[in-house]
Amino acid sequence: TAEDFARRRNPFDWQPRYTDNPWKPGGRMMIRSACCMYDCREDGQKCYNCPQMTEAEREVRRAAVLADAAN
Repeated sequence: TAEDFARRRNPFDWQPRYTDNPWKPGGRMMIRSACCMYDCREDGQKCYNCPQMTEAEREVRRAAVLADAAN
């Protein structure tokens, strides 16, 4: 329970979210529970399954991956 951790909510009570996997059409990819901060590195960018990425940003990345796979 949350009281066991002295928090308002239980940190282990987490519901995974999924998105379409552009590298494996028809597959799903789990959105991470926390950001790995890879985009803070030099020339880094957010991972496709970053929880901080918006659906609009993810759609742009999906289109880029699919266009690259078509070439």
